[in-house]
Amino acid sequence: MLVKQNVILEFYRTLQRDICNVPLDSLAKKRLSLYVHREFRNPISRNDKNDLLYKRLENGKQLQELLEGVRLKGDCMAVKRLLGIAFIDSQPIKERLPSWLYRFVHAHRTGRYNRIMLYENYGMLLKTRHLIDRFQSNKPLLKNYYSKLAESMFESTPDSQTISQIINGEKPSIDEKYAQKQCCDDDIALLMKLRVQYKSKVQTKTKAPSFDVDIPPSRFGLPLTHPRLFNLVVNKLAKIQDYFGRYTPLSVADLEYLDRLVVSDFLKQNPSVCRGYDEFIRVSFAISDDAMVILPKLNLRIFPASENLLEYYKKAGE
Repeated sequence: MLVKQNVILEFYRTLQRDICNVPLDSLAKKRLSLYVHREFRNPISRNDKNDLLYKRLENGKQLQELLEGVRLKGDCMAVKRLLGIAFIDSQPIKERLPSWLYRFVHAHRTGRYNRIMLYENYGMLLKTRHLIDRFQSNKPLLKNYYSKLAESMFESTPDSQTISQIINGEKPSIDEKYAQKQCCDDDIALLMKLRVQYKSKVQTKTKAPSFDVDIPPSRFGLPLTHPRLFNLVVNKLAKIQDYFGRYTPLSVADLEYLDRLVVSDFLKQNPSVCRGYDEFIRVSFAISDDAMVILPKLNLRIFPASENLLEYYKKAGE
């Protein structure tokens, strides 16, 4: 037991010393230090298994390798990873997202009550389209489909919604407990605006999800049942939640801090980490309360052409 405690304590001190010696800015080092403190603050008890100790040391070892990579050779990828820990991983997501986006990303979606509330609050975010409309040449098929769809508007059961409620964005018929929470039109408008901002300003590995829901007919060319329609809408909302939750921003304050850091003397005094900072800052962004994606000023800077480049174009034009 005492041996375990000593191992953890000594390794913790080593990591803290490495953080002090790494050529990163003061705020990044402060947050890395707090991050390590949180990871190692829980003492090893008699009931802890060896694999828990191993996992803690393994995570610390990975961080130590990143710190050594930056300190010894200014490793670009290590700089970016450490900055990611300092400005993203170690910061509560609630502090980095506007309140309306945080509410949407963290809205519960498991269990019937939560799925109904997700649909009730955000169902209007989506537009629906019937895939049966592709068969415009088959008039009898379309007539039968929309006839059945119209009939279903009058159907209602305690456990499902009518098709008209789902298709037309009406609130589901649920008891008074569910109905207390109203759909927030402002949040929906901001989410729609944010999606446009993401598509034009944020580089993501995953394509921004569409806000359209394709409603296929059944294999008999008839409208889908109420539960299937409801699940299509909720599952689409869940995908949008995952997307915004995966590509999260810095806080506005942190982005402004990094903007100031770029024009300070810090990077001039620490040239070994310039590339890592440059690449991290260029792909960073923040989101304002009015759903505007804020890009770093570094992306807007115009650098003067070198003398050699000017001379080249001058000769080429002669």
